[in-house]
Amino acid sequence: MKNISKYRYSIKLAWTGLFFVLPVFVYFAILFWFPLLNAFSMSFKEVLPRMQMKYVGLKIYKEVLTDNLFQSSFINTLLFTLLSVSITVFLALIIAIGINNLRSKRFQNILTLMYIVPTLVSFAAAGT
Repeated sequence: MKNISKYRYSIKLAWTGLFFVLPVFVYFAILFWFPLLNAFSMSFKEVLPRMQMKYVGLKIYKEVLTDNLFQSSFINTLLFTLLSVSITVFLALIIAIGINNLRSKRFQNILTLMYIVPTLVSFAAAGT
């Protein structure tokens, strides 16, 4: 008898948790998944006058991928991203190692504070 009571309680607890999480899933589905899937399905269609859509399959993707301007833009974006990320990470690592190797703990704390405060202030300003 006691095992049945524990089983019912665990089932009730599972359903309670599901009802607490369900609004987040519905919200996420409405604001993320539905627009994403709709945009993906629309990418296979061509918009005609009067907002009519005609299914064209992979024709649009073929046109984009064979376009020279797209290819050069993609390569430029890739190079810019790789260079900017690698330079930023390298400089941040150099600064972190430099601050960490300071002998004066007080000066180390002051530099760390000067480095972090602008980030915190911008988050606080954006939140108000």
